[in-house]
Amino acid sequence: MKMEQTPKSPKFFTKIGILIGFITEILIAIFSQMTDSQLQYYIGKKESIRKQLREMFNQTDLYVEKREAWRKFYQKYFSLDLNVADVHIPDVPTEGDWRLLIIARGLTLNQVYDRMSKAFKCWKYSDNLDESVTKNARDTKETYAIWVRVGVEPDEKYLGKSTYQADPDMKIGMTLLERMFLEISYFDETGEHLDIIGWTLCTGSRRADGYVPSVGLDDDRVRVHWDGPGSSGARCGLRSAVS
Repeated sequence: MKMEQTPKSPKFFTKIGILIGFITEILIAIFSQMTDSQLQYYIGKKESIRKQLREMFNQTDLYVEKREAWRKFYQKYFSLDLNVADVHIPDVPTEGDWRLLIIARGLTLNQVYDRMSKAFKCWKYSDNLDESVTKNARDTKETYAIWVRVGVEPDEKYLGKSTYQADPDMKIGMTLLERMFLEISYFDETGEHLDIIGWTLCTGSRRADGYVPSVGLDDDRVRVHWDGPGSSGARCGLRSAVS
């Protein structure tokens, strides 16, 4: 049964203001003694500071809003009432900007591609991606969460590098299912596509023959194709995924 919240009185918000003022006074006293480099260090620790503050005030779930957004996403695109409350969300990396994906148990490549094709124009090299792509760094036996690098194009540090050079052991990059899922969620949020100039090597997946699935925009279509593990291009590369 849902508990009704008691309306907050003006005195409640007055007390919040007093507490915020007290905390602000302490932080100013601390940070004003620091050098520019020290301040920059703490700017890069925002997520860690957020986590510690929430733990201090007994708010241990940092991702309540993100969980709810994903619950609504699955209802909209997959007619699925996904229980996101118990999904383990790994710590977000401390460097760079990252986007959270929650991948539901039981999703298949064909299912995600079909849903993608209903949202915008697509093309795929195989009629049955589930049969074609036989090896993946992560599967959907259970619901899981990953962080992926934010960016319209693949990670800058891996541009121009082949799968052999960047991720031969399938430990860094996204799977094909994750990359297609990212396309849907990004399009839902922005109305735009990813990999407009280049394309993503899905180095977390392999076809049966060892080739690497890849995804990019071509003639206004999101194209699911493949590349040899030794192939690359100036605007081609992987997208980092942390699980």
